[in-house]
Formats: sequence, C-alpha cells, structure tokens
Amino acid sequence: MRCTLRTRSALALAGAAMLPHCVTSGTETDNPIGPDGIELRRSALAYQAEAVAPAADRAALRAGLRGFSLDLYRAVAADAAGEDNLFLGPYGVATVLAMTAAGARGATEAELTAALRHGLAPDALPVAMNELAQDLRAGVAGTEVRFDAWQSLWLAADRPTGTPFLDVLSQHYDTGIYLVDFANDADLARSRINEWIDQQTAGLIPELFAPGELDPTTALVLTSAAYLSAPWQDRFEPESTWTGEFALLDGGVVEVPFMSRTFEYPHVFDVDWRALELPFRDADMGMVFVLPNEGELEALEAGFDAALVERIVAGLEVDRGEQLVRAVVPRFEFSSARELRPALESLGVTTLFDPLAAELTGIDPEGGTYVDDLVQRSTIGVDEYGTTAAAATGEVMIPSAITPQLWLDRPFLFFIYDHGTGTVLFVGRLARPDGEARAPAEPPVAPTDAEIICEGLAECTGRATTVAECVSALADDDPAVLEQCADCVKLGVDQCGGMGTCENFIGDVCDPATCADYCPAHAF
Repeated sequence: MRCTLRTRSALALAGAAMLPHCVTSGTETDNPIGPDGIELRRSALAYQAEAVAPAADRAALRAGLRGFSLDLYRAVAADAAGEDNLFLGPYGVATVLAMTAAGARGATEAELTAALRHGLAPDALPVAMNELAQDLRAGVAGTEVRFDAWQSLWLAADRPTGTPFLDVLSQHYDTGIYLVDFANDADLARSRINEWIDQQTAGLIPELFAPGELDPTTALVLTSAAYLSAPWQDRFEPESTWTGEFALLDGGVVEVPFMSRTFEYPHVFDVDWRALELPFRDADMGMVFVLPNEGELEALEAGFDAALVERIVAGLEVDRGEQLVRAVVPRFEFSSARELRPALESLGVTTLFDPLAAELTGIDPEGGTYVDDLVQRSTIGVDEYGTTAAAATGEVMIPSAITPQLWLDRPFLFFIYDHGTGTVLFVGRLARPDGEARAPAEPPVAPTDAEIICEGLAECTGRATTVAECVSALADDDPAVLEQCADCVKLGVDQCGGMGTCENFIGDVCDPATCADYCPAHAF
C-alpha cells in the first residue's frame, strides 16, 4: 500500500459577514478537542502573537512572495484557455507551501525555498510568515473590511508526527494537526474537511473534495481557506447601473450590468495598459483593475510579473485620489477551480510530487509520503457595494488636467493588493462574464493607425483639418512610427476629452520623436 500526502488549497473571497476563527491556542494538551469535536494534535508551545522578523528577512519574504504570486499566476494562465475566467489566491498557496517547507528536507526544501523566492533560512521563514499574517490582520482591524486566512492539516490518526514540525505550526501558524481516520472511513474524513472549508468560507465553497478523491491510502491533507468581505470606500449607486455590451475575445459580446461612478480614484495610464484602484473602506487595501489595449490581453498577461505590478502600485500610490476619473466596471461573479501541480512543477517544485524523491520526514518521520496534487477552488463577486471573494522599462504616466475614463468593457486583469505589506492577496482575469454570447450589434471595423491619429486629433484639438485631409497627409509616413503615434493619441484623447490642444500630445504623453512632430508638420 502506498502512502500518499494529498494536499488541497481552497480560497474564497465573499460578500457576507466573516465567521469567527475557531482555534484552540496555547494549549498545554497534546491532543485537545478542536472544531466539531475533532481531535487536534498540537504542540504545547504557545502561539507567538507578536512575532517580529529582522527587517532584512521581512523585506526578503514580502518581495519574494510578490514574485511567487505573479510567477504562479502566469504559469496557471499559460496552461488555461484564454477565454476562461481565472482567479487565484497566491497568498494562501504560499502559506500552505511555507508550512510544508517546515517539514521538508533536502531537495524538496530547497525547491520550495527557490519557488517562494525568499532565500530565508528554514528557521527564519515561519517567523516572517507569522509577522506578515499578523500585519495583514492588523491592517483591517477596526474597519469594515473582513479578511482572514486559515490553514489546517488533516492526518491519518495512526501516523506519527515530527515534534519540531508541530512546534512550528503552533508557534507561527497557530494550528496543529487534526486527526481523522482515512483508513477505515475516508468518506467521513472527506466530509469533515469539507465542512471545515464550508464554515471558513461562509458557504461559498461547500465541497473542496468530491466523493472518491480521498481514500484509505491518504496520509495527510493540507487545506487553506481565505475569506474577504470588503466594501468600497465609495460605493456605486445601484440606480446608476445599466446594461451594456462586454466584448469577448472571440468577437462576440455578452450583455452585463455596468456600474459607473466619477470619483477621485487612484489611477495610472501607460501606453500599453490602464489601471485603476477601487480602495476598500478605511483600509490600506484595494482592488486594482488593469485594462490592456484592445487585442493585447495575451501580451499583457505574459508580462504580468512582480516588476510590472510594482510599477502599477507605485503609480497608484503617487496618485492617491487627486483627480476625478470615471470608472465603468462590470458587475460580475464567478468561480474557478485549478490544479496547481503543473504550474508548480514549471516553477521548479518537482520532488514534492514524486513518491520516490519527496523528502517530507519532518512531517511524517516514517517517510514515504509525497504530495499527490494541489488544487484551489475560489470564488469572487464584485457589485455596487464592494468585492466579495473566498478563495519594459518606462515611466508610468499619471493623467492630469481633464477627467479621464476607464471602461472595463472587454477582458481585463485584476488583483487585490495590501499596500501596508506589499502583498498580492488575489489575482485573476475576467474574460467571459455570465450571460448568453451573441454577435455585436454592429461588427466593429478596426480603424487604421492613420485614422486613429486623425480622428483623435480632430476630437481633441478641434482643428479645421478634416480627417480625410489628415489621412492623406500621413499616407507616406513610416508605418512603425504611425503605430507608435496611434497608441499615444489614443491615450491622449482619453485625457483630453475634447477640451485640450495639440500640446496634450507633447512631452508627458507622446514621444517628441513621433507624435509631437505631427502637429507642426501637418497643421492639425
């Protein structure tokens, strides 16, 4: 009989009151009774409620986790159909892997350290993770935002456990190991685990494991649940919501409800993308929407790494609501389920899933255990009141002067970010909202680069030159220069809104070697 360590991760973002965190803490009993009467094997060492990591460790962990979060997202996205919605909770995945690392040895431990990109010593990682978790909770304390994350380990009752591993769990993750009887009643064990996930996610994920997914060979199950209920700092008015078309990647459209509000939202626009943050009420946390240029979702997603997210966040933190911007956001809700093993293997985590190579003797001193797979089920909802969920170089341009607009009426990326800790809690894409797809009312005709330039300049400058005259004047220009200029003009028109002058396209917006030269050269 083979002994498998099967691990699953469930994360949920949700829009209901958060349930209390039920944990026995600081107990002096090896096997206290946990939730619903389940036996809990736990170290007698108390939870360190005020863990403080050295500044260098703190910085290394948080930078590493940002890198891991976006690495994981891109790996999953590369393996998923482009038309699919996608939603991940990388913070929960990282926490489960960090807990596993406490019981890993040799190559397995080294692979987990490399994937999480923190470079910390084994005894330093739990302290830094503990401090991060406490900082996240402190950041929303006393606010209407409810965020928490729980981890649980479910062990076959007849299996031994390494004492140092239990000490780490108790001291830095405030948990132990729940004992269940996989050998004699795997289905009951499955039900107990599902009940726990259901409770922690307020019913958003009622079944993490389907019948038959756990069997008598199961040795250990690791689970993680995250819960977020977050009202917007400034809510959308429901009476302002209307139905409009959301353009799909295949050329069709779906009718969805759109929320609209003009407010001083943090926002940054780049030549290739536009980003806007909807802050959560009274918390240094918010949901960031990133809209690529039309037809460039795949390119944006392929380069959606920690460096780009840090650029976006830096721009948002510079522009903390000093200018009005009109946000048009679809109301949506969807669930996502992903097997993470292929993505983690692409990030170098391989021995963990190999029954002959896994080194997890810190968890199970008898050895022979390995991870069968890691699955995450998650759900997210966005409406007028807030978000609910369960589970290149170049300067960023900050728009100025005229009220810009961000219409999220085609596929976009999003992430939920905690500014206080620099943590990406959740990340995803909306490619296909719910609704019956159909052909657009009027099939769009893609304008040429010259038409984009000329129509944009005409709209923004009010010049007498006709679009046809302008297009004719550009007929012999370099196509590559025209393409660059068209991108600049599209961005400039968003700023200008019909009230600017040709200078709107000079300096901050347009490269003087491209667009700026068109004004004097062609008199438009």
